[in-house]
Amino acid sequence: MGPTRWVTLSFAVMGILTAITVSKALASLTGTFKIPDYALLGPQVTISTAIAWIGSLGLAVWFYRQEKWHTLATETAQEIRKVIFPTWGETKQATIVVVITTIIIALILYSFDAVWSKLTAWIYT
Repeated sequence: MGPTRWVTLSFAVMGILTAITVSKALASLTGTFKIPDYALLGPQVTISTAIAWIGSLGLAVWFYRQEKWHTLATETAQEIRKVIFPTWGETKQATIVVVITTIIIALILYSFDAVWSKLTAWIYT
């Protein structure tokens, strides 16, 4: 898949995710403030759901058609294609280094804490 397809797919996915989020937020607000939310096509499709989906997908199309945002997304997709991801062996090796370093730093901080707590206890008593 070329970068143009990924850009189009990403705008569509972001529109759908925004629609779901806004739909849940509007449903919560109508429930909290006791605003009637009438069903349009059954109990699942209400006025707030329709507003959220139409608005969010319209906003996604608007962003897609804006040259500034479309160019930015296309350039980002092209740059991501240049990334070389680490192999599984490199990932395991880096994880081991991080875990060992974290343990060493935790032991150093524990020793500092133990020394300072003994020192402050000795000073205050």
